[in-house]
Amino acid sequence: MKNSSQPKLFTDELDEHKTFNLHSFVVASLVQIWQMLSYAYTAYVRVVWLKQRQRTRLHLLDLTDDQLKDIGISRAEAKQEGNKFFWE
Repeated sequence: MKNSSQPKLFTDELDEHKTFNLHSFVVASLVQIWQMLSYAYTAYVRVVWLKQRQRTRLHLLDLTDDQLKDIGISRAEAKQEGNKFFWE
């Protein structure tokens, strides 16, 4: 029961907070889930990319001098690149 002595604006505010909009809640929840999945996928793609880059660098160390000459780098350059950390 509403108290008639309260200003109308105050009672409207109370009524507004009492109502629960399921649609808005579901939409907001889905947006948050989508954002979390997007962040997780971005992190996954980054890890896959870093692993691929490290694998490629390690393969440089296994190439023969003739193969290195074919791609235009020296043995010293291949060693320098192959010995880098995965994040470099």
